[in-house]
Amino acid sequence: MFGAAADSADIDCILNCDRESISVSLPSAEAYLHLPTLSSKFDRFSLFNNLHSAVNFAQLNLSQGKRLLVCCDNGEDISVCVCLAILMSLFDEKGTYDDGKSFSVTRVTKWDMRRRLVYVCKFATNARPSRGNLRQVFNFLIAGNGVQQSPIDETTLHPQDLKNLDRICL
Repeated sequence: MFGAAADSADIDCILNCDRESISVSLPSAEAYLHLPTLSSKFDRFSLFNNLHSAVNFAQLNLSQGKRLLVCCDNGEDISVCVCLAILMSLFDEKGTYDDGKSFSVTRVTKWDMRRRLVYVCKFATNARPSRGNLRQVFNFLIAGNGVQQSPIDETTLHPQDLKNLDRICL
């Protein structure tokens, strides 16, 4: 399904979140990371447990100016959530890569999640992230990804606020 995109000359590295590994031709073995990730229907913590490695892989490659392909079996759920985590963790409000500097001083709110998800959905038009996976992304982000954040207040996204997020891009 994503083989054609993976073989594109415009791709420097691949983050594969599908259960199955793929065979690709890349300049080095370090340019490919396979993180078998299950949907929240099958494993409530699979995405959460893989997000740290996914963001670190993205940070390593994006900091070197490389172009990153994030893929999963259908491009509708898990890869969209991984892209959302990367976007919120490593890019500023204007969409400029800043190596996580703005994230380290930002408190994640429901509005941030919604706005950035809408942005991702402009490029992934078939995106349909599940509430369970969006919740895992949010929990990863409020954990600070290694960055200490302020305590949560009433403007912070709570799991019950996620119930309609998965319908934004339909």
